[in-house]
Parts: sequence; C-alpha cells; structure tokens
Amino acid sequence: MLSKIVNGVCMFLAGGSVGWLVGLSSSPVIQGIITALTGLIVAVGSLYSGATALPAGMKASPPLLAMLLFGIAAGTSGGLYCRTHNWFGADVKWLKQQLEEAGVPQDVIHTHLSKLLLDTGGDTAGRDLVRQRSGQLYASLPTEQCALYQAKEGDELVALMKSSASVPISNFAKRCEKHPECLKAFVEEILCRQ
Repeated sequence: MLSKIVNGVCMFLAGGSVGWLVGLSSSPVIQGIITALTGLIVAVGSLYSGATALPAGMKASPPLLAMLLFGIAAGTSGGLYCRTHNWFGADVKWLKQQLEEAGVPQDVIHTHLSKLLLDTGGDTAGRDLVRQRSGQLYASLPTEQCALYQAKEGDELVALMKSSASVPISNFAKRCEKHPECLKAFVEEILCRQ
C-alpha cells in the first residue's frame, strides 16, 4: 500500500515538474510537446483498457497515469500564474528606487526603464523577450482591439488603455500616462505589430 502512495506522489511530482516548465515557458512550441506527451499517456492508458494485450511483464496503472496528468495540469497552472504575475521578472520599483537614490535624473530613469521593458530590437525575438520580461501571455490582441488602439492618440489612447480589461495593459497605461508617445509606440511596436 505504501509503495502505491509513493508511486502516486512520484507521478504527481513528475507531472508537476513538466507542467511547471511548460507554464513558465512563453514559447508556443511547448504546446506541441505537451500534446505529444498527453497522446503518449492516452495510448498507454488505452493499452491497459484491454483493447490490446500488453507484452509480458508490462503493467500500466490508470491511477498513476491520472496522477501524472493531474500533476501536469497543476504544474502548468502554477507555472503560468508565476509567469503572468512576473514572480521571476525584474522588480521595476526596486530598480527605479535604486536609480533615484543614486541621483539619476528622472528622464534618464524613464528612458532606461522604457528601454529595459520595451526595447524589441526591431525583431520578433525581441518582442518575445518583451513578453517574457513583462509576464504577458504569448498572444496578441484581437484585430478589433488593435484597430481601436491604433486609431487613438494622446490622452484618448491613455484613457482607453487605462480602461482595458487586461490588467498588464491597464497598469502599464497608468504608469506611463504622462508619456502618451511611449504608449503609442508600445501599441505599434509590441501589442499590435503585424
């Protein structure tokens, strides 16, 4: 009985570890890996169902497979929450405080932090890096939302972005409301880049 519990816990931890890494990743390639892994698990589970005879000495346990899948689901949720809430990202408030204490002028701090958070280098790899740094999900805005943002300028754009249902977009707009030109660049170069 104890060995079954230990096996179940080990399968959950193995699944949780895979899921954690998947949740932390912002790469869509990982989706393919999880699909393949889930397909393999389902294939092994179907072997156990009696539809096909198992080779001698091979045993499959549906409860262990269920623990593995549950671990993957739980680990993915945890990793995704960690990434989207920027647990391992740069602490911008602390960095800003350190720069202020060092006597760096506010305009230089603003430029430095904007470059740190928004500099894409003009390529898609840079945009992916921004998504990783900012804790955003690997996704783009719907076309209608982009068209709405692209049509606005200045204070109208600030107000629209501050009222966004997306918490990261709303928070970013609140922090940069005195710099609508940066918000416009953010929309054009990151959120809605074609």
